[in-house]
Amino acid sequence: MTNWLSSATGGRRPGTVPLNRPSLTKRALAQPASGPGIRDRFLAVGWDAFVRWAFVFIVVLPIGVTAVYEAVFASRTYVAEARFAVRQATDRPLNDTYIGAAGFDALPSPTAERDETAKASTGNRGSDAAARANQIITSAIQSLAGGRNDLEPYMLVDYVSSLEMVRTLDQDRWLRARFAAGNPDWIHALPDNASQERLEEYWRWAVAASIDTTTGLISLKVTAFTPEDAQQIADHVVAQCEAMLSRIVERSRHDRMAEAKRLLTRAQERYTAAESAIRKLRADELLIDPTLSATTLFKQLMELISARVALDVQLRLIEPNVSADAPQLKVLRARIAALDAEIEKAKAALTDAGGAPGAASNYLTAYETAESERIFAMSLYQAALDGVERVRLASEREASYLAVFAPPLLPDGASGPNVTATVGTMALICLLLFGMLTVVAAASRDQMGG
Repeated sequence: MTNWLSSATGGRRPGTVPLNRPSLTKRALAQPASGPGIRDRFLAVGWDAFVRWAFVFIVVLPIGVTAVYEAVFASRTYVAEARFAVRQATDRPLNDTYIGAAGFDALPSPTAERDETAKASTGNRGSDAAARANQIITSAIQSLAGGRNDLEPYMLVDYVSSLEMVRTLDQDRWLRARFAAGNPDWIHALPDNASQERLEEYWRWAVAASIDTTTGLISLKVTAFTPEDAQQIADHVVAQCEAMLSRIVERSRHDRMAEAKRLLTRAQERYTAAESAIRKLRADELLIDPTLSATTLFKQLMELISARVALDVQLRLIEPNVSADAPQLKVLRARIAALDAEIEKAKAALTDAGGAPGAASNYLTAYETAESERIFAMSLYQAALDGVERVRLASEREASYLAVFAPPLLPDGASGPNVTATVGTMALICLLLFGMLTVVAAASRDQMGG
């Protein structure tokens, strides 16, 4: 027990203090010193060595790698260029008078003769209705005719760089095969399993389209690894632009014609309804021309009144010379009474003063209202019929087409790699980085007191 306790306490009894134990200060001073800090290490580096190694790794090495890559490994690239513009049909030589502005303005109206006939038969009422109908249709046609679409060049430029263009050209992996031809280097090579999004990014590197905002001319540049592929891709891009522009023009023309035909259909339905109302009124009244019937009734009334006046004059001439019971007076009075009865019937037939349901004034008012509607609907229909032709001609005049004045040609020589330009650019970047790094390092040394 004593031996165990002695060994556990270092050979001394509990409660005793070793005679030769060092103090805490001596033990602290005897501990090994810690290593130098980051500041000491940074200040310990020689400035000349730092600048030398920084220049090697930041300037010499990147420029050397770039020069070796551009001179030895970089693939040769070829650029095919094309220039085209969006023009209107009115910009073409006017070989057809139907398309020319003067020929269009001089076109006779297909319903001019019918308009003159309608004006002659209906008088001022028909003329006013035709004028109002033409005004309505003209305003509608002007809104349909529209004007030049200045957004078409910008739409084409955006379409060139769109995913839709990439998908159209990459049917059956045609576009991927064009980009793989010529054995591009490992940086420019497109992976075989590249997604559509990756192919779209690669496409935007290989194809560039720009527009001159002043003239509206479009420039297209296609980069590939063989001259034939560059020309083929450029040809396909121009063809797709033409197809897209044709679709836009056709859609616009279709929409305009559909709207013009819709106006024509509405005018035709209104004219048909007006004709049906006229026929129904004639069938109900059993009259072919209520106006002519009313005129005939009025003439008959005037004749009866004239006869009544003549008999009254004759009675006044005879009455003073004969007795009151004379046979002549009785005959004249009987004839006057008969004429008065006929006059009352004629008046009742013309007006509804006597309560006659079939009075001419009743059906004549309804007929005039229906006839005015028919005249207006007929004028509206004729103007809409002319409007369809006008919209068709306006669509042909304002149709856009692609004018390719500089088609893609086979590149004569490679446009890349440009070793001098690339290495020069890399050298400029590296020197700027090296200068910034040395300035920051020198400022840090001064701040730390090195």
